[in-house]
Amino acid sequence: LFVQTWLNPEVEIEVRIGKLIDRRTDDKAHLNPRVKSILPHPPLQPRCKFQTGVEPRMFEKINLEVNRWVKEKLLPISYERTLEVDRVHKIINSKPGYSEHVRYTVDVNTGKVVRRHVKQRCSNIDLYWPDDLDLDLRVMSSYETTGWNGMEVEEWCQMLRKKNRITYRMPHFKVDLSETYSYSTPSEKELAILQTPRPTSWRKGQRVRVFTDNRWKSGVVNDIKKSTILFRPSDDSPPFRVHKDSMALEPEGEQQKNRLVPEVGYEVEVELTTLNLTQEAVQAWYQCVR
Repeated sequence: LFVQTWLNPEVEIEVRIGKLIDRRTDDKAHLNPRVKSILPHPPLQPRCKFQTGVEPRMFEKINLEVNRWVKEKLLPISYERTLEVDRVHKIINSKPGYSEHVRYTVDVNTGKVVRRHVKQRCSNIDLYWPDDLDLDLRVMSSYETTGWNGMEVEEWCQMLRKKNRITYRMPHFKVDLSETYSYSTPSEKELAILQTPRPTSWRKGQRVRVFTDNRWKSGVVNDIKKSTILFRPSDDSPPFRVHKDSMALEPEGEQQKNRLVPEVGYEVEVELTTLNLTQEAVQAWYQCVR
C-alpha cells in the first residue's frame, strides 16, 4: 500500500472504522480462531463483508475526543466543515473484479456540479478484532483521477449521498467525520428534488422538516442558538434541537415531495496526506488510528 502511494501521488491510503459482517446473519463475523487478525484482499473469508461506519454514540465520542485535541492544542491542527452532495455513477466498461465509479460532487447551495473524478479501489487489508462489541479497521488504497480515458459512464445514478463532514487536518494526515444520508437508485424526478439548493441560513418561523426515528417530521424553526435550531414538530411532540448543518434538516416545499427514506450513516476515516512517507509520518498516522 505504501509503495503504491510513493509511486503514484493519485493513490490515496486511508483507514476506515467499521465492522466485519457475516453475510448470512448480517451480524459481527465470528472467525476461527477468534484472535486479532490481519485479513488480506481478496478475502480468505468470502462470506464476510466490511461495513463502514459506527453507531451515533460512538461517532459523538470520537468527535469529542478530536475536539479535545483542538482545544488542548496537543498538535498543530485545523478543521473545517463542508456540506456536499455526491452522485455516484457506474463505469460500464470497468475491469472485472474492480470497484470503479465516477463521482459528481454537487454544490449544496447552487445544485450545480462543481467536481467530478473517477475512483478505483486498488487493494484492502482488514484488521479484525473478535469480540462482538469491537470495531474493526479497513486499510485501503484507491486510485483517484479526474481523467476519463475513454470510459463509458451510465447515465442512471446508482446512488446519491448527502454529506455533512468535519475535516481535522494535522501534519501527515487528516481525520474525516461524516454524517451521511444515502439514497439508492433515485429516479430522475427524485434526483432533481434531492439536488434542490439548500438555504445558507435558517430563520425563526420557517417551515422545515427533520428526519428522526426513521421518518420525516414537519414543523417550524422555533428558535436559533449558535450552531443549532430548536425544531417544533407539527404533531405536538416535544421540541428538540438539530444542528443547522445536519442533513436531517431540510426546508419544506419542493423537498416535501421527496418521500424517500435515506440510509443514515456515521463514518470515520483517517487518511495519509503526505507523499514523504518518513518514519515520523507513518508513526503519527498509526498513533491517530490507535
